[in-house]
Order: sequence, then structure tokens, then C-alpha cells
Amino acid sequence: MNKFRLNVDTGKVGIDRAFKQYIETLKDGQYIISVKKQNKERSTNQNAYYFGVVVAMIAKEIGYTPSETHEALKHKFLIYEGDLPKIKSTTELSTIEFEEFLTKVRVFSAEYLNIYIPLPHETDTPNNYNYY
Repeated sequence: MNKFRLNVDTGKVGIDRAFKQYIETLKDGQYIISVKKQNKERSTNQNAYYFGVVVAMIAKEIGYTPSETHEALKHKFLIYEGDLPKIKSTTELSTIEFEEFLTKVRVFSAEYLNIYIPLPHETDTPNNYNYY
């Protein structure tokens, strides 16, 4: 599946030149075009908080590497059922979806691992990971 961007401003649509070029390469037939509003992607501050605080604290406590911890958290909280289950990548999450993921991880950590993970504004970091 190919993805292209378009902008809508006061009812006028600006279509990406790459999309127009792609359409010209299609063979005769019927096609379906799907439109989805683009959400703001996970921010670099969210990413820094996730790996620098959340993953680091859990990995240290349970003896996993940061990479193993990240994969385990994705398996625990980002599996989506369908014909075949899919584990969503954290890079695919919007800022809101990523915060929902972080909330689930913090609750799980407190309840099952007995680890309190501070909220972004409770950490001693630049900008306090202010990502909204």
C-alpha cells in the first residue's frame, strides 16, 4: 500500500505531486482510495521519556535489556487482533495513542512489578518531557 499526503485548506485540496505521478502509472481497473486524517506523530520528547525513563526503569528492575523490555511492552500492550494478530510499532502511534500506551505501562508497572514510574513532569529532565 502506498501512502501520499494531501492538504485541505478552507475546502481546497492540495494533492501531492507524487500521488499524481503514481496515478499515471496504474493499469486500467478499479481502485479504492482511503482517506484518513493524519494525527500528530509521537514526539521526540515522548520518545526520550519512554526510553530514558520508562524502559530504563523497567529493564533495570526485571533484568532485561532495554531492547528486550521495549519488545515485551509492545507484545503486552500493542497487539491488535485480526485474521492474524499484529503487533503495532510504537512509531506508528500518534501522540495521544502513545500516551495511552504509556499510561497502560505505568499502571501495569505499579500493579504487577511494584515499580512507580514518574510522570513526565515529575522527572528532572530538560523541558520535563513536555510533549503536548
